[in-house]
Amino acid sequence: MKKKITLTLTVLIFLFVGTDGHEGHSVEIWFTPAISLTTSSPDYLDLFTHPELWPKSRRKIDVFQMASWQVWRDCSHMVNTPPERRPWGNNLIMVDAYNKLKAWKMRLSLGADAIKPHHDCTAEWGAQNIVGDINFLQNLGVQVDFIAIDESLVAAMDPKGRCHLSFEEAVERIAWWIQYVKTLYPNIKIGSIEAYPYFRAAYSPLVDPNEHPPSLQRWMTTLDRTLKQRGLKLDFFQLDVDMNYAKRLEITDEEWQWEFQQVAKSARKRGIAFGMIINGNLGNCSNSCQCVSIAADWLARVHYRLDGYLDQLSFQSWDDNGFPVNLPESEICTHTGLIKNMGMTDNSSDESSKRPGSRE
Repeated sequence: MKKKITLTLTVLIFLFVGTDGHEGHSVEIWFTPAISLTTSSPDYLDLFTHPELWPKSRRKIDVFQMASWQVWRDCSHMVNTPPERRPWGNNLIMVDAYNKLKAWKMRLSLGADAIKPHHDCTAEWGAQNIVGDINFLQNLGVQVDFIAIDESLVAAMDPKGRCHLSFEEAVERIAWWIQYVKTLYPNIKIGSIEAYPYFRAAYSPLVDPNEHPPSLQRWMTTLDRTLKQRGLKLDFFQLDVDMNYAKRLEITDEEWQWEFQQVAKSARKRGIAFGMIINGNLGNCSNSCQCVSIAADWLARVHYRLDGYLDQLSFQSWDDNGFPVNLPESEICTHTGLIKNMGMTDNSSDESSKRPGSRE
């Protein structure tokens, strides 16, 4: 396994370092350590108590993202993580997480629910909850910079779910959610994360879109257009890709490449930052090394197919086993190790390493 990962990361040395001719285009790096409803990476809090274990990867990361429910709500559902190791509420305050993120010049993003069938199909519950989370942090002197709305289109239109909303209803409710939050916090950038290939990203001009489910390109542009009618905009759009599902649907790399490039072009025309989630836990990794290897392989394919089209890369994990572990970055099978090695040669020093995407 380690041999496979080493070979993959050798490819990653050349990622996002300015070989594609897109001068001046940089990629913003987001980081969400492993977290799920039942567990977290066992060393999540160590990111703050042992910063010496990830100095190089820290300098590459622009945005640190956590689930909004980590801020202060009850995390007793995280039964696979000991209470003193759960990355939420007072535990985050005790390790001085928010002040350290600020000192490291990392901006804070909260992953949030809007339409979720197990909570609410109107988006009102999610809007009230995220406002409570932001208020809690503001009372601590913490600034929230981004909110990423999690997969509302799937929740709204899933025929197996309970919401059964139309495309137009989903757009209207998410636009209302964003307007509600923006009225109170106008400086927070709000974006949408959506699942591929549950919805295809784009259709060929030769295809009648009325004969197919809505594309993610249509979701992004319609939501942005609706927001602009209210004096707002969609700030970013990220794709959460399940390549196992894409493989079952026999979607080739050339097909998703074309689809994602169409979304990227539309996003750039509308001033929307376009991002890709890099996630190794697609239901088939049983340890940290395997998760990192899967993520590295996906990252290499994304670079080969989409270099110059991306504004954001979001390294995430929602694995119920807490994989991958985060530390130390000197180990190849860790989350920070993957970020550190991206765009760096083996002899890169702390002073000479650049952010992925920089054209320096």
